[in-house]
Amino acid sequence: MNPSKKILTILFLLLQMLGFSQTFELTYKDPYNAPHCIIEKANNEFIMAFRKENNILGGDIFFAILNKNGRIMKENRIKSDDSSAFHYIKKIFPTDSGFICFGIRGQSKKIDLWISILSKDFKILKEEYHQLPQKTYIGVLDVIKYKNDYVYTGCTTVLPELNVSNFAGVVKIDKNNINIKQKINYKKEERLISLIAQDSTFLLLGVGLLHELNDTLGYLRSSSKFITPFFGQNGNVLKFSDTQYLIAGQYLEASGNRYVGIIKYQYPFNKVGTPFVFGKKDTLNAPALHVTADFYTPNNIYLGGQYNHFGLKNGFMLANVDKDLKQNWQKYYGGDTNYFLQGILATSDGGCLMYGSKDYTVDNEIKSGIYLLKVNSQGQLLAADGTPLPEENIKIFPNPARDILTISASDSEAKLTIQCFDNQGRSVYLCNFNRFTQINVSEWQRGLYHCVIRDKNGMIVKTEKVMVGL
Repeated sequence: MNPSKKILTILFLLLQMLGFSQTFELTYKDPYNAPHCIIEKANNEFIMAFRKENNILGGDIFFAILNKNGRIMKENRIKSDDSSAFHYIKKIFPTDSGFICFGIRGQSKKIDLWISILSKDFKILKEEYHQLPQKTYIGVLDVIKYKNDYVYTGCTTVLPELNVSNFAGVVKIDKNNINIKQKINYKKEERLISLIAQDSTFLLLGVGLLHELNDTLGYLRSSSKFITPFFGQNGNVLKFSDTQYLIAGQYLEASGNRYVGIIKYQYPFNKVGTPFVFGKKDTLNAPALHVTADFYTPNNIYLGGQYNHFGLKNGFMLANVDKDLKQNWQKYYGGDTNYFLQGILATSDGGCLMYGSKDYTVDNEIKSGIYLLKVNSQGQLLAADGTPLPEENIKIFPNPARDILTISASDSEAKLTIQCFDNQGRSVYLCNFNRFTQINVSEWQRGLYHCVIRDKNGMIVKTEKVMVGL
């Protein structure tokens, strides 16, 4: 290990040991609608690109600075949409003078690559649009920085025929000049969804195959060995070392159950070890839409997804594994309404930020707002005074339960709320209590229940699955 990496690892471990991992849970309501992507900047602050829906004809694209508590300190509108066009930001790259953004624009049943250069105060200095193959509104895009250039890949899909066209390209950006150096279309049926640079070649993750391209984006070879039992249109590939990479996405068991998994490969197509897979056995599990796996240091890898994906009441799920893909822990959040996970971000303090949307009700009308959930290195939220509330301080017993389910907290002044959901995501019990309560479950239907406990500020402090009736 080189000296700089060694120092980074030591500092990272010290931060975890000392507990310097800020956490928060926030919902930004109407007109805040959906986060596009989030990056971390210095001083534990974040840059978020998001949409505000101001009317039924369209909305505005904003950039904002979030402080370490997830609060918006400054925001600025960079683009307004109407019924004839929509914009979506997929990747943000910080520069010395501001930001470079890559996204898509849908307009008149066609889709364009959208490249913009922003100042530090989120003003567009230069932008260009480049038409992508096929006239369609459906598109996927991933971008990486490679040496002094930016390499992008993705796909467009025509509905309802589901015809797929894949594309890749190289962009040179010098000051306020945007130059497409290379642009290639690939006629392959599977969708390209993510890429990494490996030496002087590129690896492109598709739904069904992994492609290797040369340094001019020319096709070299493909492999499908990694796909079984991985599949799906969501997921991502991460460069893990100079010789290894990680693939995360949907994992399909022979029984038909779907989970979220991650697997390690040696370049180019040689599997290393066994995959790590997690999720709730009683629901459909799905990976995050854009970023399923992320890490800040190699021994602290996060994997995110959703449980009860198509249910009206679902939630986020997050797992942490080491460099050998051995589980450290897995946690489940939400379960009280409809959630949607856009992606996850491993943060410099050892924690993880999950970002997406959450439904809420106003005057019997269901709306969706931006939902941010930042946990520490153990998957916990912090109490209002900034100290962790370990799950061990709250006990739920017995498990399995037949007649009485007991919940007990070691803090004599704890003000808590418990809500229980059946395996269909329906709320069956809700109550507030101080330190101790008991639930009569004798008339509950036999099965698995998901119990969520929140503190007085509404933050999740414990989740647990309880079997009733055995």
